[in-house]
Amino acid sequence: WVRTRWALLVVFWLGWLGMLGGAVLIILQAPRCRDLPATNWWNDGPLYQIGNIQAFTDSRNLKGLEQKIGSLFQLKVKGLVIGPIHVAPADEAMSLRFEEISPEAGNLEQFKGLVRAAHKKGISVVLDLTPNYQGSSGPWFSNISVTNVAERLKSALVFWLNEGVDGVQLSGVERVASVVPSLWTDIRAIVQNGTDEHPNKRVLIGVTDRSSANDVSDLLSSTGVDLLISRVLRPAAEHAQSVQLLYSSHIQTKLAWSLGGRAEGHLASLVGPALVKLHQLLLLTLPGTPVFNYGDEIGLMDEGTKFPRMLWDSDEALNGTLQV
Repeated sequence: WVRTRWALLVVFWLGWLGMLGGAVLIILQAPRCRDLPATNWWNDGPLYQIGNIQAFTDSRNLKGLEQKIGSLFQLKVKGLVIGPIHVAPADEAMSLRFEEISPEAGNLEQFKGLVRAAHKKGISVVLDLTPNYQGSSGPWFSNISVTNVAERLKSALVFWLNEGVDGVQLSGVERVASVVPSLWTDIRAIVQNGTDEHPNKRVLIGVTDRSSANDVSDLLSSTGVDLLISRVLRPAAEHAQSVQLLYSSHIQTKLAWSLGGRAEGHLASLVGPALVKLHQLLLLTLPGTPVFNYGDEIGLMDEGTKFPRMLWDSDEALNGTLQV
């Protein structure tokens, strides 16, 4: 009996060692998991768009926005997309002044204070420099104006990047990229290429009104932007197909998802108050960067304007918004 027990013990340990060796062999021979793509700050959390400074705070200027940084920090946003706030009379290309802040929005000292306050909280600041943001002749004016405007934008980019902005957003990127491709290459290089003085990566965000997933995929490849905000999630019936096409064609660090914005308005007005949380969950779980409009977190509704007044005091009338 003693010899039998010793034999069984030896067989047990030999079997255990055999299984261990087999497991190690399987692990060594198994195909490696695909390496995760390198990420940048804009891949680490949501972006929060504030398209109209006057509507966002009671003080109606950049100083008021600076005072709300603490509240935005609590929302866990990774970056603010501000503006446009530069001087740009509607459809007047010759009156465009990229480097001058509209007096209605504030001044340069207020902007510097905002950037410092945001950076202290780990929040990046992206500036929308869409040229003709108040006009009806397109974001880049007429074809005749595109070359001149794009050339002037180059020096403005250097100015604002030196003021500490972490990126730039431009609408109608397909227009400038196709009309003046050499200038578009220069614009990309100024924003996307780091320098010894500013080694951190800056983001170039494009905005298009295209809604076809194929069109958006082609633009993402041809323009070379870091993120492309589109209307690909509208219409809702094609959500799954659009997401699948873009995810299969591009790494997720290049994908941005948005519902609403300067042109479309707020999420609650687009999908209805009852579906706001569901669509927010969708944006937060899709592979890529979610982009929210100011006030979407409380279900802010558009009432005769795409820039309704933001509500901060819980005692205020909520004009149909959600209490969350």
